[in-house]
Amino acid sequence: MRGTWAIWKREARFYFSNPTAYVLIAVFLVLADLAFLFMFNYYTVQSAQFGRFMSEMPYDFTPNWIIEVLFDFLGTVILITLPFVTMRLLAEERHTGTDELLLTTPVSITDIVLGKYLAALTLLAVMLALSIYMPILLDRYSEIAWKPVLIGYLGLFLMGAAFISLGLFISSLTESQVIAGLATFGLLLGVWLISGMGDIAGRILDYLTPSISAAVEEGLKFMSLNDHLSPFLKGVLDTRDLLFYLTTAFFGIFLAHRSVESTRWR
Repeated sequence: MRGTWAIWKREARFYFSNPTAYVLIAVFLVLADLAFLFMFNYYTVQSAQFGRFMSEMPYDFTPNWIIEVLFDFLGTVILITLPFVTMRLLAEERHTGTDELLLTTPVSITDIVLGKYLAALTLLAVMLALSIYMPILLDRYSEIAWKPVLIGYLGLFLMGAAFISLGLFISSLTESQVIAGLATFGLLLGVWLISGMGDIAGRILDYLTPSISAAVEEGLKFMSLNDHLSPFLKGVLDTRDLLFYLTTAFFGIFLAHRSVESTRWR
């Protein structure tokens, strides 16, 4: 673990001594602020209308609804911003030639991969932690249930952890940061939208082979990283969704490890 710690410190120092990280954090928070203000204003207007025309609010239209919709939006923002974080992790080492030097140091490949992964994960944790003031402000003016909020944060973090592992793997395949970033975004967008592809595939197969259409549709939806986030945003901690994100993160790290290992042998 000493080697992992050394790589983590090296990468984390780069992130937080480089303006890129602060730009990404600023973009994340600005977009989060705009979404929060929009949803808060919408909730206020709708609450006034419900109060005027209805005796009570709908059961699911509570202040926590603002946080649920906000977190759903933040999931999209994370998908867009994380490729900028992961694209340099291993691609830059290959481009500058420092990968050969790094691979000849006493640290193991596991230390290299885990150290870089944990550094990117630290940046994600900072981004999410800095947004905590929005639920706090909402709770000050309109009492919220904190359990769904914390579970929602856990869901965003786990989804981001899965994204980072896949981005780390893509970064290990090329020496171009631009290619790594674009390929990572394409891959993440694909696994994000695969649920919709499942609906389309299910409708097509209904006409061709109805017997397997449901299985194909369900299988594609299960692979969607977005669909597994929804229960977290509703405050439901399902072990299936938890294991899905953890397995995806492990799989991405494993592929990155094997990719770097093949580089050493070459």
